[in-house]
Amino acid sequence: IENQMTNKQDMLGWNGVLNLSMVIIACLYISMGFFGYLKYGDNVASSITLNLPQNDILAQSSLLMFSLAIFFSYALQFYVVMDIIGPNIIRPRVSSERMYLFIEYLTRILLTVFTLGLAATVPWLDLLVSLLGAVKMSTLSLMAPALIDSTAHWNSDTRCQFVFRSIKNVIIFTIGFLGCVVGTYISLQDIINNFRGGEDLGSERNMTSLAPGGGPALLNMTSQTEGL
Repeated sequence: IENQMTNKQDMLGWNGVLNLSMVIIACLYISMGFFGYLKYGDNVASSITLNLPQNDILAQSSLLMFSLAIFFSYALQFYVVMDIIGPNIIRPRVSSERMYLFIEYLTRILLTVFTLGLAATVPWLDLLVSLLGAVKMSTLSLMAPALIDSTAHWNSDTRCQFVFRSIKNVIIFTIGFLGCVVGTYISLQDIINNFRGGEDLGSERNMTSLAPGGGPALLNMTSQTEGL
């Protein structure tokens, strides 16, 4: 995003685009998690929309908006992926511009259909997403940046800067590592408990799709697609 901005300096800073957008998103997530747990407690589902009453108009309206938001924005999540695959993998193997656009659109469609298929068929998708999130988010968000920051400034920092940066990055890396280990352990434990108990959460949710109105079926699909 920063590379495509006219004023790149607006990306960073305490009131830059990055911090402002992350603060807003964090507040939305925290408020949804807080009020959802406050309302349903330990009975809260993997997606809060699964707890909404089926016959309530406001609940159905939120489900409709949730579905529309995923429908119009889900394919955009492949923007970074295609920005890497397009010029580096597809472009060298395609000669004409017209064929390049065709293959690019085809790749986007296949990726979208593939993840949609996973959302529709994989049982306990919420546990799988939790496992992947514990591994990749801790690595990409905390551990890898700490290592890259230390490596990039290894030979350029003064002694004081080196000590400060090393302490800071060790703390960040330790937090990320602990989060990765604890999150992975809890997610694996939940998956093992589900297999041992024979409790198929995916089948249980799909059974609700037989209810009149079909709301839960759409809810199950949209919530699992959003999880991917």
